[in-house]
Amino acid sequence: MRQLRSHSVIRQLKAIKKTAYWTPTTDHDYWDMPARTIGTTAAVHYGTTYGYRTLYATESLMTTRQKHYLYLTTANGKGIGWLPANAVIKGTYPNLLQREVNRQLTGITATITTVDAAAHVKVGVAMAAGVVQRVVLLRQDSTTVTSDFVTGRAVIATTRSATGKVVKTAKVKQTAPIFSFTARADFDIHGYTYRVKVAPTGAVTILGTGGWIA
Repeated sequence: MRQLRSHSVIRQLKAIKKTAYWTPTTDHDYWDMPARTIGTTAAVHYGTTYGYRTLYATESLMTTRQKHYLYLTTANGKGIGWLPANAVIKGTYPNLLQREVNRQLTGITATITTVDAAAHVKVGVAMAAGVVQRVVLLRQDSTTVTSDFVTGRAVIATTRSATGKVVKTAKVKQTAPIFSFTARADFDIHGYTYRVKVAPTGAVTILGTGGWIA
């Protein structure tokens, strides 16, 4: 029988200066120790508790396979667990909706409406001189869809990543005065869809849930 030999999978483990990060989604498990490393590797499902807020990294771990993990805590130092470094974004949690509602616009009045029960899907409406200028949907994966308006009608939609990078643009064909779209809440009890309407006055109406998503 061949003899089994132990080997380390951790190349470097060190304490680091307390650094702010935030998680753009809630779909990553935290780990007591990073997966496939020494010690306890049980996953703890803190995603919905600690998503969409500022956390702090205090330790860094690199495996022999070049996988990088960070140990995260709350602002008051409560330990949460390890996440892959590519699952978080460096810096304090930004107001993503305000960022896009105000992007390159001046002299506007903005209102924000919460769509889902978990408060992770929101709609922002920018008004100027009583006319809708922009509608922004903040989705649960921290991407935004910005619909810019001309003379009260939506003309182009821009999808941006959590960091603000343009993912795609598309023309919008708004044939009715009422602007409507579907908001999807993936983590709101298995995922409901919501029909959202924005009137020319800027009023936002949420038409309840549209059923389960398979």
